[in-house]
Amino acid sequence: MDELTRDMLTQVTGIMLTELYTKSKDGLVKVFRAKRGEPSVDQEALAEQVRELAEQDPEWAAELGKVLAARSAISRHPRALPAPNPLRDRMAALAQTPDGDVTIISGRSGSGRGAFTRHYAEVHRERFHRAVLEINLDEHRIGGEEVNWPGVYREQLGELGIADTDIAEKSAELKLQFRKALLAGNVLIILRGARGMEEIVPFEPAHPANQLLVCTDQLTGELRLHYTCVVLAEMDAEGAWLLLADHCRDRAMLEREPAAVAQLLDLAGYLPEPIQYLGLELRLGTTGSEPVARLVNRLRERGLAHLDAVLGAAIDQSLEKIDPRLRQAITLLAGCCARGFDHQLAGIVLNQDEADTSRTLRQLRDLHLVNRTGATWFRVDEPVRGQLLATLDEPGQAQCTDAYRRVIGHLRDRAVTADVHGKPDRLRLYPERFQPVAESAVDSIRWVLLDAVHKAAELGMHLEVCQLGGALEISVLNDAQYGWYQALNEVVLESARQLLAGEPADQHRAMLARAYAMQARMFFLRAELASAKTNLELAWQEFGQLPEDNFRRLRASMHEFHGRYEEIRAKLDSPDSPDLREAVAQLNEAVRIDRADQDGAALVIHLRMLANILVEQRGSPMELLDEAQRLPQAAGRNLARIHMVRTKVHDANGQPDWGQYELNRARDILAREGNTQYEWEIAELSAGLASAAGQFTEARRIWGGLAEAAIRAGLPRLNRYLAELKALAEH
Repeated sequence: MDELTRDMLTQVTGIMLTELYTKSKDGLVKVFRAKRGEPSVDQEALAEQVRELAEQDPEWAAELGKVLAARSAISRHPRALPAPNPLRDRMAALAQTPDGDVTIISGRSGSGRGAFTRHYAEVHRERFHRAVLEINLDEHRIGGEEVNWPGVYREQLGELGIADTDIAEKSAELKLQFRKALLAGNVLIILRGARGMEEIVPFEPAHPANQLLVCTDQLTGELRLHYTCVVLAEMDAEGAWLLLADHCRDRAMLEREPAAVAQLLDLAGYLPEPIQYLGLELRLGTTGSEPVARLVNRLRERGLAHLDAVLGAAIDQSLEKIDPRLRQAITLLAGCCARGFDHQLAGIVLNQDEADTSRTLRQLRDLHLVNRTGATWFRVDEPVRGQLLATLDEPGQAQCTDAYRRVIGHLRDRAVTADVHGKPDRLRLYPERFQPVAESAVDSIRWVLLDAVHKAAELGMHLEVCQLGGALEISVLNDAQYGWYQALNEVVLESARQLLAGEPADQHRAMLARAYAMQARMFFLRAELASAKTNLELAWQEFGQLPEDNFRRLRASMHEFHGRYEEIRAKLDSPDSPDLREAVAQLNEAVRIDRADQDGAALVIHLRMLANILVEQRGSPMELLDEAQRLPQAAGRNLARIHMVRTKVHDANGQPDWGQYELNRARDILAREGNTQYEWEIAELSAGLASAAGQFTEARRIWGGLAEAAIRAGLPRLNRYLAELKALAEH
């Protein structure tokens, strides 16, 4: 039995236990009973029963896998890039590509492997309803060599709908969690940039309803031996002619020069990509007689010896024919937006207003130089981008640098606008010098922001880097993007150090202390306590060099971070009876400062956090919650969190009706705000209240749903959920 099957059976066992504890008569339990009779309710015994049956009857194991896929708790829309339309002369290859398992899609450069795989995803859209993952390992290589596997797994787990807070930390755990997340089935992975079998194996289907397509231009004997291979050879004459006609948009012209068209297609190797750009060149330069023959002669005069050169020449000649304004636009977008752009970002790069930007993008898309990669997201066609960057001269580089400075300033304005409007009264240590913008959402441009801070630091824009880092503090907590912010904040720390070295001002030192404290926060929220402790100590070290009374709000915030660190450390050290006294002491100090300074914005948060710890210590925090709720700042998410702590107090005191009342208020507030950050916690509170009220069927239903979701995401909290279900089994 291979490891993938063992992983699937482990998930089957967990879900069967959930069904048994919730007294379900359907699902996997029904499949098991039809084969073996009554399953054991002991986890180890049940796992052994399932394993034995699967070994004896592989077809039965496959049936289990299908039921498991049908129960998938996560339903996502595929995210493959849109397929070009139509696909010429590849229908036979589509038909040859088998369902399931691993298929190598091989072909030389320009053979259209990308278009082919995206068409396959589109044809099988209903089958791969859970996710289509496109992974290019070359984008994750360190120094162009070793793959950053943790980065690959974290990114793809996010694509599968798993929150950053629930993603494992260690490399081995990440790999296991990724495999478990794929066990729900109905996932297509399109893999590019793999250098040999060892880089393909981690993505092999973990479930019979999954599929892996591997794109490569090097079809080795090893790949032929182990996998099904589909080779995208040269197009046939008819398909190549039709593709050329699609892009030149003048069939009559091609029909007038059949011999020249045959020669042109021969130069293009009968491969899709060069044909596409040669068609575009014809479309842009069809004046005069015999335009196809003239293009053939120009290519031959350049002495092009191989296909890549033909492709590069085709792109160059297409670009030479377009309006100089469009040539400059596509060059700037290629140089400044490696990860793509939306309308607003394109306008900043091009220094154009909204109407001109829309017109430019429409013209570039019409020329097939820019592709849409999402509802509002675009990207320069990759061969075009590569050719532009390879031939970029010094003046062009200077123009791209100027444009990138505009981009960084815009991203700073966008992030700061969102921060100031979202929470006007929170602690900010970065200078609030910015130009407000109408569209300030940053959710869709997170990876652009990460690239931007690196470029900004490279250009010496250290103040803008610190402004970006400070402005994103709250949004990253709301969306639980801890790993992403951790990477960005590494750049912020270096920029803050550069500012302090250049001008040892208190404000610069305070920004550095805050950046260290935020890095500690990211580490302890990810349970990396050693790194959290180091960064917390560095934060206090910098803070100790500041004037005592000038940064009291920063001091209170650091006591808050220190308190959360102590709380998490205590719970990890002793889960059953954590010693939370140091956490209480730190938060008491934060509350003392807030009260003395009449800082309601901070006090409402710190009172609630202190009360939450006290209820776990069997304390009586209602007075703290009452004080917090009387503050004007007790609104929205803050108020919902206060009601959630009140729910815990009533549950601990054996008052489930009052607890349900408070939980309903919290749920209503969060629903009005569209906030889904606390769904797990609300579900856990609901299950606890149902159990306390004697509503055992409802409690089993909620704990069962949580357990199954945890199984699919590979979360460690599963054991707690199964323990809760087991405790309810006798009711």
